[in-house]
Amino acid sequence: MKGIVLLITVGFATSLFAQTPIIKLSHNKCRWGDRLLKWQVEYKDPGNSGENILWDYSSLKIVDDNYKIRYRENETDTAGYVENAHNTSYYYRITRDSLFLDKYVNGTTRMIYTLPELKLTYPFNYKDSINSPLAAKGNYCGKLPLHISGNSETTADAFGKLITPEGDTLSVLRLHNKTILQQTDTNKYSIQKQTYTWFARGYRYPVFETIQTQIIHPSRKNIYYSSFYFPPEENANMNPDPINEKELQEMAFEKALADSIAASKEKDPEYNEWVENIRLYPQPVKDFLKIEYHLKKETPVQVYLYDSGFRLIKIISQETLPTGNHTRQIDMQEYQPGEYHIHLIFGNYIEKRTVLKSL
Repeated sequence: MKGIVLLITVGFATSLFAQTPIIKLSHNKCRWGDRLLKWQVEYKDPGNSGENILWDYSSLKIVDDNYKIRYRENETDTAGYVENAHNTSYYYRITRDSLFLDKYVNGTTRMIYTLPELKLTYPFNYKDSINSPLAAKGNYCGKLPLHISGNSETTADAFGKLITPEGDTLSVLRLHNKTILQQTDTNKYSIQKQTYTWFARGYRYPVFETIQTQIIHPSRKNIYYSSFYFPPEENANMNPDPINEKELQEMAFEKALADSIAASKEKDPEYNEWVENIRLYPQPVKDFLKIEYHLKKETPVQVYLYDSGFRLIKIISQETLPTGNHTRQIDMQEYQPGEYHIHLIFGNYIEKRTVLKSL
C-alpha cells in the first residue's frame, strides 16, 4: 500500500522537529473570560505566500499599545462565544468543526447574518481553503436599513518564521482572508477587506495580524491599512491554558534534544556508524508495533511517537544499549486509526518512519 511506510533520513538535527503549526479547535478556540492585549504597530506589507517564508517585523514601531479584546459567553450558543473588540461585539457560533459569524453590534450599527459567514473549519492546515457566501441585514442608528451580501474566502497560504517586534522568532502558519461586501440600499458602496493572520504553535490566539480595507463609493475609494501584534508575554497572565502550555514544554524539550544531537554530531562526524537493519512491522499495525535493529557499537537510543501533525504523544525510550540485536514493542491499541510518526535516534543518526494504525 503506497504511503504506509515512509523513510526519511535527515542531514541536520533541527529539521527533525520542524513543524508547521496546525489550527485546532482544542488549541485555538477562543475561550470565555480571556482578555487579550494587542499593540497597533506600523503597517508592513504581509509579503508573499508559500513555504519557509521569513517575516521580519522586529523593527516595527508601536503606534498604540492599549487595544484590548475580551471574550464572553454567547448566551444563544454555549459552544460559541462573543468577542468584544474595537467597540464592537461579534457573535460567533460553533457547529461541529465549523466557526460562523452570526451578527455584530456596536453603538451605531446592528447587523444579523441571514446567511452566516463561515470563518474557519477545524483542523486547518497549510493549503487548506474555505469559501463562504454571506448575507446580512440590520440598521444604522436604529433607523436606516442596511443590507449587505458578498463572499468570504480563507486560505492557509504560507508558513515559516516570524520575528516579532520584541525580537522573538516563532514558527508560524499564516491565514489569508479576503472578504468582499456589497451594500445594496440607497447609499451603494462596496467593501474589500484582506486580513492576514499569523498563528504560532503553543499559542491559542494569533501573534500578528495585518488588515487592508478598501471602501469603494461610486465617486471615490478610501483605503485603510493597519497591523497588530499580540505580545505573548503580555498575554501570559490570561486564564490557565494547559493544552498550549504542554505544547510550549514539548517545544522546549524538542529544541534541547535537537541542540544535543547537533552538538554530538559536531564531536563525532561519523554519520551512521551506529545502527543497521532497522525494521518496523507489521505494516499497517493493529495491536503491537515491533522495532528491530542491530547496533554496531554501544549507542544512546531514543524513540519518540508523534501523531499525524507531528505532535509528541509519548517518549518510548531513552537509554544506552550495547552492541548487538535489539527489539522493542510499542502498544498501539490505545490509539485511534490513522497515521503516526516514529522518530528513531541512534547516537547522532536520525531516522523517521511513518506507520499506519488500522482498525
